[in-house]
Parts: sequence; structure tokens; C-alpha cells
Amino acid sequence: MGKLGEKYIGTFWAYDKDDNAYKINVFSSIIDCGNAQDPNATRLGLNRLCTEDGLAVNVVDIENGEFLIVQTNTSIYMKRNTDLQS
Repeated sequence: MGKLGEKYIGTFWAYDKDDNAYKINVFSSIIDCGNAQDPNATRLGLNRLCTEDGLAVNVVDIENGEFLIVQTNTSIYMKRNTDLQS
């Protein structure tokens, strides 16, 4: 049992205070959880976020869409869609 690799989950865009865009990729680890009944069973584990060029991204405040590019200490934010009606 152990980690079998990663699965691409999706992409989103985030922006810094100067409105520079960053493409953020989301990957999830694939965990081996096989047993006697299903020896090939797997499940998704923890997510990993990174920029398009491979820099690590941490979640700062998920409810407010705030993230941090670790290596550059750059705060980035998801833009809220203000066109949505309540």
C-alpha cells in the first residue's frame, strides 16, 4: 500500500494585487487501498496546488479565495463573479 502517483483534477485562475494572472493546477494523490476483495482498489488522497511553472501554492483562506505562491511569497486571489444574483 502507498501512493501510486497523481491525478490531474483541474485548473483555475488567480490574480495578484497588480492583476497579474496565475494559472493554478490542482492534482490529487492516488492512494492504494487494495484488499482481499478488491486488490486494485484506489482512492484520491490530498490535493496539491501549483502554478503552471511548478511553484507550490498554499491555501490561506479558502472562503475568501486567498492563496500564496510559496517560493515568491506572492498572495493571489480568485476573482469573485459579481454578476451572480442572490
